[in-house]
Amino acid sequence: RFREAVVNWEDTCSRIKSMINIPDASRWITQGFIGRSTGGKATTLGREGSDFSAAIFASCLSADSVTIWKDVAGILNADPKRFSGTVLYSNLSYQEAAEMSYYGASVIHPNTIKPLANRGIPLYVKSFENPELPGTLIDSGDKHSLPPAFVFKDNQCLVSFIPRNLDFISERNLSRIFAALDQLNLRINLMQNSAVSFSICVNENREKVGELIRMTESEFKARYNTGLQLITVKNYSQKAIESVSLNREILLEQRTRNTYQIIIRPDHT
Repeated sequence: RFREAVVNWEDTCSRIKSMINIPDASRWITQGFIGRSTGGKATTLGREGSDFSAAIFASCLSADSVTIWKDVAGILNADPKRFSGTVLYSNLSYQEAAEMSYYGASVIHPNTIKPLANRGIPLYVKSFENPELPGTLIDSGDKHSLPPAFVFKDNQCLVSFIPRNLDFISERNLSRIFAALDQLNLRINLMQNSAVSFSICVNENREKVGELIRMTESEFKARYNTGLQLITVKNYSQKAIESVSLNREILLEQRTRNTYQIIIRPDHT
């Protein structure tokens, strides 16, 4: 699964421990991002995969902490290229950081958090341009009253399925869609269903989306829109919602206790 390789933890940890003798080690330098499949072929961990590599080594070696170095002061509540007056998070919980990366925050690889959280290893995100700055600490503590976090994902595709036989949406017909998504390795970024339709937002990949529609066309009629943008606001306030939703053409909107999401046409601002 190029760019989404799954780690064989038992074999990986065994190999790392056999190569690195901690009592004798001062500094070890290794590459990140690239791995090898069981068949011996090169594969990759995905975007920011070197962060994930660091977490893998740390987990296997029971490290005291991990520090990853970025061109920003730490984890900000928004992309400074899109927002002015961004706020630096001095401290985040594992769960909060994992959710932010899942929704598309680009500072940390989504898989980096889990192996560190499982072993209680703190993660520091610091600036290589200003290494004296404290950066952001990610650990197990619960954090309250966090400023809203804004995450934008471009190049999104919204696909809506409607049963051809006018059935209501049920677990049975949803299972057909999920099986096709799994087979195509298409990840859902947002989903929503009504009585007679089921909609998903995925990264735009016309070939895979076309195949998804073909695989399900015997049971569903499908409509889709491309070139969209998914905006997620974590720990939202009404002011934060209005800052991203006013005067937008909203194709889909969803709100939970802590998260607000909309899919929009980015040229309508």
